[in-house]
Amino acid sequence: MKNLSRHLIIIFILFLVYLLNNSSVEESTIPDINNKYGIQNYKKCEKSGGSFCKFDFKITSCNQTLWKTIEESQKNRLKLDKSVIHRMLCVPKDNSPMIYGKLLMEKYANGTKFEVLQMDCVNQWNFTYKRIYWTIIGVYAFIIFWVTKYNNNSRFSFIKNAKKLLEDCPSKDFRSLKSIQGIRVLNTCLVIFWHTVLSLAQTYINDVAPLEKSFENPLFFYTMFLGGFAVQIFFLISSFLLTNQILEIQRQHGSFTLKHCCIIMLHRFCRLSPILLMTLASTTSGVYDFSPHTMDFRDKCLNTCQHYWWYAIFQINFLLPIDKICMPNLWYLSVDTLFYLTTVIIMYFILKNRFNIYKMLSGIIVFVITYFALYIYLNDYEFMFQPYPKAVTNMIYSKTMTHIYINPLSNYCGSLFGLILGAIYYDNKHHKRVFSKAQKLCWYFIFTCVPLLALHLSTYSYNNRAIKSFIGAVLKPLFVFPLGIGILGMAFGLGGLIKKLLESKVMVVLSNVTYGTYAFNFYVAFAKGILSEDVLHYEQHHLILWIIFDLVISFIIGTIFTISIEYPLVSLLKEYLPKIEKSKQKSKNYDIVSKDKYSEHNKC
Repeated sequence: MKNLSRHLIIIFILFLVYLLNNSSVEESTIPDINNKYGIQNYKKCEKSGGSFCKFDFKITSCNQTLWKTIEESQKNRLKLDKSVIHRMLCVPKDNSPMIYGKLLMEKYANGTKFEVLQMDCVNQWNFTYKRIYWTIIGVYAFIIFWVTKYNNNSRFSFIKNAKKLLEDCPSKDFRSLKSIQGIRVLNTCLVIFWHTVLSLAQTYINDVAPLEKSFENPLFFYTMFLGGFAVQIFFLISSFLLTNQILEIQRQHGSFTLKHCCIIMLHRFCRLSPILLMTLASTTSGVYDFSPHTMDFRDKCLNTCQHYWWYAIFQINFLLPIDKICMPNLWYLSVDTLFYLTTVIIMYFILKNRFNIYKMLSGIIVFVITYFALYIYLNDYEFMFQPYPKAVTNMIYSKTMTHIYINPLSNYCGSLFGLILGAIYYDNKHHKRVFSKAQKLCWYFIFTCVPLLALHLSTYSYNNRAIKSFIGAVLKPLFVFPLGIGILGMAFGLGGLIKKLLESKVMVVLSNVTYGTYAFNFYVAFAKGILSEDVLHYEQHHLILWIIFDLVISFIIGTIFTISIEYPLVSLLKEYLPKIEKSKQKSKNYDIVSKDKYSEHNKC
């Protein structure tokens, strides 16, 4: 086993060296307008005292051959827009960047005319707290090392926390819902895949043709669209587990009070804070201060973090357009926290007033779908964000991303379905269920085929405004609800090989690090070119290599930060936070509340 591990490490190191050594080409010819990307030498520019600037040029006039290529690229949704090219140029001292860039391109481009769409020069940031940040990291790492070596029983022991990853939770709910752990892992892998492709589409590569060709592959094409649905599953799982937890509190204490609501939200906030603060500190400390590729991403993040960092701290990023969010991937955490809060509030009112949960939530779902359909119709928005090549290159500035993709309203049905399914699970989890063959086939069909139907529908264009609005409102619910039915079925013994795969030990262990992996994956995905000063050399097989690289490194980093930061600091915080104590009092059984054993699924 040790030899196998050693060989795997050696293979991965060789793979890493190969990937990095094949990641750059010689300095590109800037005026060659057949290349979508081009970069002048950054270090030479820095030594000469010039300004290094990024330009987005629009070709307004050119020869007939090039114009034909441009028109073909604009008509084909699987192609990048060839009328827009991107350059990183060194602007000499005392020159206007806007004028210089335009004149330089037109001077060597054989009569081609350009319009400057956007121009940003690399900022020289003064990272005031950089030394303090790395000093704190160094001191904390030393503490972890010292404690691990001399006091293995401490909550800061790396070995002790690493063993936690391998422990099985004794809760009956955890065992019943173990398939959720595998779904979390696969969903995180899907998100990493999406981020990898998004980063490649926005990285300066020497040839975009191989990337465009990838979109012609049906598996790649549908996986990209599947990535647009990934967060729906997270929202459903979060509400599912929280609903079960709240109903257990109600049964255990006889009531679900405002005090319980506050304690649940306080624990949620503190549970996410250590990793979140580490993410923000890394963003604002110049970790990307190495190459022109990463500096562009660094500048975007630092500009937004300076003004909107507190939105991330208090997890209210959903109030901002995506281009204003400090680390764009943090939008998901803020929306999930919002849904967490609404779940707590809804359950409080339902349990306090003894409403029928199914009738009330069904009414809310119908209202949300109707309202969102009208929202799309009245504003004439796209029905969803479709990750075609043209869209992913400018997604951070996309109106569809802000108003349709990250909009809490567009994602809310996933959370509401989690509420309903969590209540159904709670009401039936101690009743033995026997399913007929017809019921099993029906479950398999709903679980596997209906989400694929929703996925397929998402790839079409809808010109009729009413149809587009209707599809946009029902597509995400149509995708996520059958997956929730799948989770519910597996909790009661259905699933066969699928269930065994999702509940395997590897999946359960990896599920413990998905939060840290998700939080830091953006650093990994958008670090392409961090060792390069020119455009990246890219061929079609590099896509597979980059996906493997991002998956492995993201999970490694996620594991390290889970063990060294999340586990010890969350454990420390919990010691001082108010807790919901167990009680022997039991509530009356009504509607959805049945007499079962207290669940600690969410505590594991």
